[in-house]
Amino acid sequence: MTSLGQREREYCVAIAVAKAGGAERRRRAQVAKRRRKADQQQHQPAQLQKPIVAAVVDNGLPKPTQIVFDED
Repeated sequence: MTSLGQREREYCVAIAVAKAGGAERRRRAQVAKRRRKADQQQHQPAQLQKPIVAAVVDNGLPKPTQIVFDED
């Protein structure tokens, strides 16, 4: 019959092994996800970007030549 200390040690080792296994599974899943994402981006054609809209829109109004501040 094993002592209480030995059973506790085995229990702790089992927990450590389970946690290490879970961490390794998560790490492998992340690596696979990154690899799939990189492969998808590599095989997809470049997406066309929307043209940048001009900052000043010509709406028929006269364009101001100077800024007037109300300081009254």
